Amino acid sequence: MALDTIGSFRPFKRPVRPDICITAVLVGFVLRDSIVPPRLPSLSYTQGDGNVTENGPKSLICRVESYPPSTIHWYYKANNSLLLATPDVLESTYTLTTAGCLDTGLYTCSARNSVSNTAVTRDTYINVLCKPRPYQIPKDYQTFEFALLETLTILAMFISNPEPVFTWTFQLTPLTCATELVNGADNFAIKNSFQMINLSAVSEGTRTNIQDNWFGLYNVTATNSQGSAMVSYTVRAQRDPSFPIILSVDCRQPKTAEVSWKDGGNSKFYRVLFSSNGFLNSKQVYPLTIPYEVERSNIYSLYVDNLEGERLYSFKIAAYNEHGNTTSIEAVGCTVREELSSATDNMYVTGVSLTCTGVFTLLLTVGLGIFISRYGRLPFIKRQHLKHREFQKEQLSEQDVAPPEEEERSSYEQLDMNAIAKPSIYSEIGSHPEGHQKETVIAKEYESLEGRSNPNIYDEPHGVTSGNKGAYVNTAVAGSSADYGN
Repeated sequence: MALDTIGSFRPFKRPVRPDICITAVLVGFVLRDSIVPPRLPSLSYTQGDGNVTENGPKSLICRVESYPPSTIHWYYKANNSLLLATPDVLESTYTLTTAGCLDTGLYTCSARNSVSNTAVTRDTYINVLCKPRPYQIPKDYQTFEFALLETLTILAMFISNPEPVFTWTFQLTPLTCATELVNGADNFAIKNSFQMINLSAVSEGTRTNIQDNWFGLYNVTATNSQGSAMVSYTVRAQRDPSFPIILSVDCRQPKTAEVSWKDGGNSKFYRVLFSSNGFLNSKQVYPLTIPYEVERSNIYSLYVDNLEGERLYSFKIAAYNEHGNTTSIEAVGCTVREELSSATDNMYVTGVSLTCTGVFTLLLTVGLGIFISRYGRLPFIKRQHLKHREFQKEQLSEQDVAPPEEEERSSYEQLDMNAIAKPSIYSEIGSHPEGHQKETVIAKEYESLEGRSNPNIYDEPHGVTSGNKGAYVNTAVAGSSADYGN
C-alpha cells in the first residue's frame, strides 16, 4: 500500500509485462485448435460411380478430419444394420466383395471422437444391376382352380434392377404354341408396378368371365438390360376329387380289416366306408381321417377294427377336397375272422407240441439206424467192448510176468549154440547144460577116420583106418547131438 497526499492509502499496482500477455494468448490459441471434433470432407468410391454389376466388387472410402482420431462406423441405411467399425482412424474403407441385387441402397459413414457430442454422418448410393428373377414360389401356389365365368387374377412378382418390361403369353397345354396376351383384349388386363426401395417388380394379369377355352398355362416374362426370366401358372377348372382306387382288403387279423387304396387325384383327405350288407341299406364311416400328403406316394392304408367276426364286410374309400367329395366306384369285401378262444388256443399248443415230439423221435430213430448200419454197433456198446479188452490185457500181462529167479540166470547155465552146432574135432565136450543132456558122458570114444581129406563133422562117423594119418572123432558128440535133436 502507498500513502497518498491527503494521508490516505491507495492500492499499489504492479506494472504488467507485455511479453507475458502475448504468451498467454498464443498458448490459449494453440490449446483451442488442438481439440477438433470430426468432420467428413469426403465419402467417395475407390473407382467409378455407384453402379456395379451383380456379383462384382465395390468399395467406399470415408475420410475424417478430427483430433483426436475418430471411430468410423459403416451402416446399410435400409435397415440400419452395422457393417463395419474402425476405431481411432482418420480414414476407413468398406468393400462389397460380391455385390448382390439386394445390396442396392444407401450406405452411411458415421464418425465420432472423444470431444464430439454427436456423430457426423454422410451417405452415398450403390446401385447393383441384376437381371430379373422370380420370387421362390411353391408349385402349389402356381396352380389355380376357377369356375366358369369367374374372374382370374394372377400376380407375377420379380426382383429386378433396373425395372423390367413384362410380356404375357397363353398356352392350352405345354406342348401347344404360345399366343401373346395383349392388354385390353379378350377380357385380359395387365398392370405393372416397380418399387426401387426393395427392387420388387410386379405384373398383375386379370381375366374376367373366364371361359372353358381359357383354362391352360399363363406365362409371364420379365426383361431388363441384364437379362430375362419367366414364370408360369396353371389355371384349371374347379372339380371334385377323382375316384380313389381300392387295391386290397386283408382280414387275416381277428375282428380287423386292413384297407389299402390309391389316390385318384385332387384329394385333400380320405375316409373309409364299410357295410355288412354290401352297401344296400346301411353304411358306416370309420372315424379316422387320412390326410393327403404331397411328398408321400399315392398308396394309403388303414386298419379298421372293432368289426364282428365271421361276417362279410364291404369297403369303399371317400375322397374329399374344398369343392366336394367322391367315392370309389367298386366295393371290395372280405370275411372278418373271429378271435380264437382259450380252449382252441390250448388245443393248438398241444397239437404243436405233439407234432414236434413226433418229429424229434422220428429223426432220432433214423439217426440211430444209420449209425448202426454204418458202424455195426451203438457208440456206448463199443465203449463197453473197449473196456473189456483193456481188462483182459491187464490180466494177461500179469500172468506173463516171470519170477525174479528165472530172470536172473547164471552165465554157467546158458547154452553156447555155436559150440553145439560146430564142435571142433579136437575139442572135448566135458559137460552139457542141465536140462538138455539126456545121457552122461562117462568115457570118451574115438574112432579113426581114413580116406577123407575134408571130414564133415555132421556126417555119420565110421571107423576107417588110414595108414598115413588118423583123425579122431568123439563119437559121443554125434550121439549127444542126435539125442538133442530128438
